[in-house]
Amino acid sequence: MVRVEILNQKKYTKPKKKTLSPLFNEVFFLRLKNMDKEQLETMTIKFTVLDKNSFIAKDSIMGAYELDLTSVYFSLNHELYQIWLTLTDPTDEREGIMGYLKVSLEVLGPNDEPNIHDVTTDKDPNLTKEKSFFSSKVKQEGHVVAMEIYRAEALAPMDMYKPE
Repeated sequence: MVRVEILNQKKYTKPKKKTLSPLFNEVFFLRLKNMDKEQLETMTIKFTVLDKNSFIAKDSIMGAYELDLTSVYFSLNHELYQIWLTLTDPTDEREGIMGYLKVSLEVLGPNDEPNIHDVTTDKDPNLTKEKSFFSSKVKQEGHVVAMEIYRAEALAPMDMYKPE
């Protein structure tokens, strides 16, 4: 299952059982109301992949990725389309890449129009991870966040990490 967090808002995908490459294909919309410019410029979105079936703890974190929304807003068409996020352990207890999460994000401000994609002409997004994304700080404001969470791949099995 994937948890998406912005401020005090949280959205969850449906859990997928017994797989390290779950297919989600879920869409979420988050509205950011009554935000001043400074709040919007420092806002982040966090994706956390959770293991519902772990022996270690309920909803163990398999990997996470956090990025600032302004970097999305200043991207072409205010979006990051079908990108792979490199998941890491937010506690730094485990090193290296913990898996990948494929998402699309769109940040729309006042009077911005959403970008429409023709999926029949898009390159097959399942072939490579050439669009892996690493966030960078850019300042701007956004008001609506639309996202689609497609899938996760190459997730590390949580049962191999036993508490000491």
